[in-house]
Amino acid sequence: MGTFDAIILTGGRSSRMGSPKQRLRYAGATLLHRAYAACTGARALVVAGPLEPDSPAGMRFAPEDPPFGGPVAGIASGLLAIDDPAEWVLVLAVDHPELPAAVPALLGAASGLTDDIDSVLVDHGGRTQTLLGMHRQRSLRRAVQDLDQIRNASVRQLFSPLRTHTIELAGIDLSDVDEPPDADRFGIALPPH
Repeated sequence: MGTFDAIILTGGRSSRMGSPKQRLRYAGATLLHRAYAACTGARALVVAGPLEPDSPAGMRFAPEDPPFGGPVAGIASGLLAIDDPAEWVLVLAVDHPELPAAVPALLGAASGLTDDIDSVLVDHGGRTQTLLGMHRQRSLRRAVQDLDQIRNASVRQLFSPLRTHTIELAGIDLSDVDEPPDADRFGIALPPH
């Protein structure tokens, strides 16, 4: 795999969870720290969301514009924060506890693609995880520019012009944690309110 950048999306309200998902602890670390560690090979790494306390040194934040504008707003803010774009950009939603297992597979799949493919996405149980993917940065930037609006734009609409390749990863639960029962399934204890 050549050079790549990474954007970790953390800007949601976490209203159904009741606490910020990026701060949930799984396998000895917060979900944000796990995602950050999974992207250590990235040339530029941007967290698209609010500044977090106790963040690792060098972690760069680019808050969504507008705040709470949805994942597309986070992707757009993350792309704007990358000064010298690499060919590829990894886009990861922080609320997938097992996302570190997907990163090597995404990097490997992207390295072998022909020029007519823009994105590699992960299929989990017959459902494409649109926020676990690797994208040709020029194609993703063009797709963002072509949107009529960024706030609350549909992720599927953003990715619809991109030519995708989907990979399946067996034996890994790549679902996300949106609500307390999802956290329970992963054995994630929620902080007291």
